[in-house]
Amino acid sequence: MDLIQNANPGLRSQYLQIGKPILIPAFKDVGPYQGEQSAGSNSARNSSFNGIHLVKQGETLWGIALAYGVDPGTLAQANNMDLNGTLSVGRNLKVPIIENDE
Repeated sequence: MDLIQNANPGLRSQYLQIGKPILIPAFKDVGPYQGEQSAGSNSARNSSFNGIHLVKQGETLWGIALAYGVDPGTLAQANNMDLNGTLSVGRNLKVPIIENDE
């Protein structure tokens, strides 16, 4: 938490607001999260939400989306849920299956 507070002068954890951006320091040089590029991108074009992911204790929609390489909003929409909704342990989520063009 100290690293985050140092990167965001004046930030107070008790006053965080949903939707307000904050800087999260990285331990290595990485670019910003890109998610799916566009509806016409190769990954979006070759993916379908035919897979199933069983939600486990401690998982979040955002973490699951990152694991499958999709935008969290796209994953929420595919599962008819709110982006900031709560996941229930044992819930089945539709997830993408990426097909290789090779």
